[in-house]
Amino acid sequence: QPLDHFKRGYRERADQRERETEFLNGDFDHMRRAGPDDPSLDRQGSSYEAPRSSSPFPIVHNHPVVMERRPFNDRGEDRGTRGQVIMGLDVQSLVDRLCRREADIFRELDRARSEHQAVFQSGKAVTAIISNLARRRNLRLASIVWDWIDSVGIKKNTFHYNSMISVCEKVRDYNKALQLLDEMQRKGVEKNEVTFSSAISACEKCGQWRKALDLLEQMKKEGAGQTAIAYNAAISACEKGLVPHKALEIFEQMKREGVKPTVVTYSALISAAEKGQQWKLALEVLEEMKAAGHGANVIAYSAAISALSKGQMWHKALELFREIEATGGKPSIVTYNATMTALEKGLQWERALD
Repeated sequence: QPLDHFKRGYRERADQRERETEFLNGDFDHMRRAGPDDPSLDRQGSSYEAPRSSSPFPIVHNHPVVMERRPFNDRGEDRGTRGQVIMGLDVQSLVDRLCRREADIFRELDRARSEHQAVFQSGKAVTAIISNLARRRNLRLASIVWDWIDSVGIKKNTFHYNSMISVCEKVRDYNKALQLLDEMQRKGVEKNEVTFSSAISACEKCGQWRKALDLLEQMKKEGAGQTAIAYNAAISACEKGLVPHKALEIFEQMKREGVKPTVVTYSALISAAEKGQQWKLALEVLEEMKAAGHGANVIAYSAAISALSKGQMWHKALELFREIEATGGKPSIVTYNATMTALEKGLQWERALD
């Protein structure tokens, strides 16, 4: 079957947004807020890595959590990666055991808790376990762990809810995410920017752009803090909902409120313009992105070229392609396909062969 480069381009942008979200909504929120010198953090096998200056993602509290896509075997076990050790508890090995078909979930958790009382009492173990299951997209098992928390009397806090909402986001269950938000409200559990960012992302992935915008407004009203990630997810929701004018409104709003757009913001807005057949808007946003110092980001350029392809602007599409190369960027297969499609539509097949 022919490659649908527009769908592949969306996957690239969604993947970049997800990595950015994981920087903020990482496994160890407790540890990030405590700082790098927290004595409860076992540096052997921790998820922390030194910040890299070339990273396009935000540094949260100056100590980003680096999340990797991990290979899982057919039982959901993590293969070939370092363990996540917190206060002596090997979270990775524990979750691998929980994922086994024959596992007695409550018994495994009870045993781990009896052997590592301090880390479970602090709440860090539960956060790490559910976050690990979020990356595995295992809502069923996360729900069992959620029930176990109640059965042993561990008080659920903001970090636990954030991790559980992240599971819902990963499996595209926005209704469950909204139920958890309502539960937090009823029980008086404080929400923060991570809570809303994950819930908005869940709505975005399910095409619920109106609900995503409602959550963005609720986040502001509750004073939960504002990050580019929440705005990015809302803009992406508008992209999926084919309402580029709403995406542009959110973009202007975030700038008015002092939230600095990221590369993901620009890419999502350009993609929204592409889907709305607005190639002029796509170019305007691309120029603003470059003026902001982001350079020739391949994902953003690919979305802009796709917009130009739909607008029959093959000469401008080719110009952007060459601009990527001239600035030292490396075009992706999405970039090549979008450019060739533009040339094909402009009956410039000879140029496509160059």
